Amino acid sequence: VARIMSMDADFSHHPRFIPAMVEKSMSGYDLVIGSRYVPGGTTPDSPFSRRLLSRGANAFVQMTLSLPAKDATAGFRCYQRHVLETLPLNSIFSSGYSFLIEMLFLVRQSGFSVGEVPIEFVDRKMGASKISRQEIYRALYTVLRLTARRWLRLTARRWLRRR
Repeated sequence: VARIMSMDADFSHHPRFIPAMVEKSMSGYDLVIGSRYVPGGTTPDSPFSRRLLSRGANAFVQMTLSLPAKDATAGFRCYQRHVLETLPLNSIFSSGYSFLIEMLFLVRQSGFSVGEVPIEFVDRKMGASKISRQEIYRALYTVLRLTARRWLRLTARRWLRRR
């Protein structure tokens, strides 16, 4: 089974976690996320304000979209190839952090399994953060848009079951 990895290019994701992610993928997960927020995961260099924003965003995503991942905004991912071949990638509207949330949403809506492995997420060694007020608004819009889509789908299913 072929796998496709994604990771930040600013050295905040260390390649030493790739074997654990591939191993978890081999145990039956279609998507494996390198997570800061599962037991054993850490963010040693992140300032409190960044951790608070990230944890808050992930809690909001879990609450509104019922996604199984504790780190829905993580870019360190291992997809089984068939997942990416199956998803309607041309229909993705989002970019940035929102893209990661939308991808996870599509993975779950398509019935694929999601697992997480703990990683150490260190502050970038190069470049600057993409988190801006505009990016936060875009992510909020994406979550609300996907929440509406989820509720419409659930409502339609309930309505069809009653008939």
